[in-house]
Amino acid sequence: MAELWLNQYAIAQEKAREQKELKAKAEKKAKELHELKVNSIKTILKSHGIKMSIDSCGCCDSPIVSFEYMGGSVMKDEGYVVFDMFEDEDNES
Repeated sequence: MAELWLNQYAIAQEKAREQKELKAKAEKKAKELHELKVNSIKTILKSHGIKMSIDSCGCCDSPIVSFEYMGGSVMKDEGYVVFDMFEDEDNES
């Protein structure tokens, strides 16, 4: 009986290890995809003379935005910025 229990325990441990590995691989792939998207956006913006940073406040998570166009500062470290170009398209309809 103890042998059966030990075998089931070993199988459960192996399944848990496999699940943990799968989760780690999925998280790594998601991080790589996120980095690829961010780098793509940076490339597009730079090609149009735009430099932009979006960060967040440590205490309240409010966005902090800086934006430069063709070397000139348009916005520097502004807090609570609502910037939604998709919203503009929705209002045009």
